[in-house]
Amino acid sequence: MAAFLYFLPKVQAGSPDAVRALDAIDRPGYTFRGVNAGPGGDPGQVVGYFHGHEARVRYAPGEQQWRKIPGVDAWVGFYTADPPGPDDLVRPDPLPGVPVTLGDGRDWIVPVLLAWRGDEDGAGFQWQLPRRTDLDDEGRWVPGDVVPRYRELFAQGQRWFDYITQRFTAKADESDDVDDPDATVEITLDTQEYFDTALAVLSANYRLGRAEVALLGLFDDDVPGRVLNTAVDFPTFQAWLQKKTPPASGPIVDGPGD
Repeated sequence: MAAFLYFLPKVQAGSPDAVRALDAIDRPGYTFRGVNAGPGGDPGQVVGYFHGHEARVRYAPGEQQWRKIPGVDAWVGFYTADPPGPDDLVRPDPLPGVPVTLGDGRDWIVPVLLAWRGDEDGAGFQWQLPRRTDLDDEGRWVPGDVVPRYRELFAQGQRWFDYITQRFTAKADESDDVDDPDATVEITLDTQEYFDTALAVLSANYRLGRAEVALLGLFDDDVPGRVLNTAVDFPTFQAWLQKKTPPASGPIVDGPGD
């Protein structure tokens, strides 16, 4: 099996620092192995989840790739010949989605947060995130808000949707070239927010952080946009536009609780 390894300098197994670091990794059953010198040369603990292969939890610089995790006194690595992939990092209850090829050449399932529906009954976007069931003023069961676990993801998906639809509308107003990069929009995303939002979408289904994505080489200039557009089903909307005349008011979003 493939998995990430983590190195925690100058700590001992079971220490509060180690526990806090592993909380972010979000997986029980880790093996700790003390080493006299790890990445960077300090003693500490190599930590990893290799169920049934615990001997692989070790520091072997000639067989592994490592990088420092920015802002944290920890390192992340993997065996060069066996980098972890989507099957190794998937969460127990991933959201439904579609495969997107990332920078490592493998297909990862990107959750579809919004789905475009266009048929004889109407057209519009509908949120797909799990929602609570609530009661209306007449005591009838109705869809409620997104469950707490996914509310931040909902907010990030909404922001990207607002950005991409505003950009699309502005371009469509200017010309038929919907890829014109000079279209003026009011909602902007800086580079950090762009990549972080794509990471948030991926990490809904996979145990990934910034350092893990960078170490595996999952992102390039193009990948985050494809991840985010897939998450809001924009390719389906664009394909529909090629066959149908869109509603005069533009795409409609059925928001949670509406």
